[in-house]
Amino acid sequence: MININISLVIQLGNFLIVYFLLKHLFFAPLLQMMDQRKKRLSALEGGFSQEKAEIAALEDEYRQKLSAYMTQAAEIVHKGRVEGDMLASQSLASVQEKANSEFDSQKARIDEELKELRASLTNSSKDLVTAIVGRFS
Repeated sequence: MININISLVIQLGNFLIVYFLLKHLFFAPLLQMMDQRKKRLSALEGGFSQEKAEIAALEDEYRQKLSAYMTQAAEIVHKGRVEGDMLASQSLASVQEKANSEFDSQKARIDEELKELRASLTNSSKDLVTAIVGRFS
């Protein structure tokens, strides 16, 4: 059997006094601090999610700009190659034209020298034939 006496009432009073003291001096400030911390963390998470969205938007913008710049760079390179090929063909045509004119002038000079040599050879052969005929006659 349980004996209910004054010590139970005193123990119950002590318990209630300690409970209210702890509740007001320890648990209330601790719970308040935990609530404030939870609110700060929620605010930070909201800020982080907003910043994540901004970062994702900036990253998409960066990728689009990079793609546009890469396309422009490819176009510029292609245009440069086309212009380079055109300049090379023009330069090649100019060099070929110069080479042909040089060849023609050298050929004309050689033909002149050949005519002069033939004329000289004809004159020399006439003199030689005259000299040989003169010796035998």
